[in-house]
Amino acid sequence: MTLLTQLSLGVLASTVVVGGGGGGGEGGAVAAGAGALALAVATLHLGRPAAAWKALRNLRRSWLSREVALFAAFSAATFAYVGWRSAWLGGLAILLGTAGVYASGRLYLVPARPVWNSPRTLVAFYATALSTGPLAAVALAPSEGAGPLLGVAAAGCLLQLLVIQRLAAAAVLRPEREYQLTARLLFGHFRPLLVVRIALAVAAVMVCGLAVVLGAPRAGWGAVAFVLAVGGEAIGRYLFFVTVTPMTAARRFSSGTR
Repeated sequence: MTLLTQLSLGVLASTVVVGGGGGGGEGGAVAAGAGALALAVATLHLGRPAAAWKALRNLRRSWLSREVALFAAFSAATFAYVGWRSAWLGGLAILLGTAGVYASGRLYLVPARPVWNSPRTLVAFYATALSTGPLAAVALAPSEGAGPLLGVAAAGCLLQLLVIQRLAAAAVLRPEREYQLTARLLFGHFRPLLVVRIALAVAAVMVCGLAVVLGAPRAGWGAVAFVLAVGGEAIGRYLFFVTVTPMTAARRFSSGTR
């Protein structure tokens, strides 16, 4: 769900900013479709999908409830933007999506998983929107602000590489068991995937740079960079989940975590 919602936010923000709120129907439609698909997929994680509305009952205390509410509102506002092409509706949808990504990140900031419990998680989630959404917008409407969007996407990919570097440094240098085991997984069993993930991000940056320098027709360049960036983000999200090491019950007690 999170990857789709971040992609949706990135596409919508690129469409609204470049189109001034009134253009970019293709981008708005893609953003609305990705957001709706993310909500549909999210209900499949529940034991009783028909009772998904009950996730909204604890907005005061639960980041999960807030995430569901914010992305439902984001999806509705995005569909409204597609229908009316209003700048204020586009801006409202961007604000709701930005808040929704923040709520998604907060779900993973839990002391029981120290590697996740870091600003890196929030930065990585927003970087996904930056690195994928603008490229989708370029592929859909290459003549509208392609240069700046390619630059934003390249910056998003570079930001993800910085997050990986910071995570790798922490995993190697921190003495805690959870970080050490994550380091073993990243640089041991999952090292080939980590290399591919980094290579795809670097390749996406290079394609964005070539598109800007050569001034070639940018729809194809945007599509190639989009595939590279999304592939890297998908692998990165997989590594995010499979390499985290939770605290043991004894460690939670000794560290004061409840």
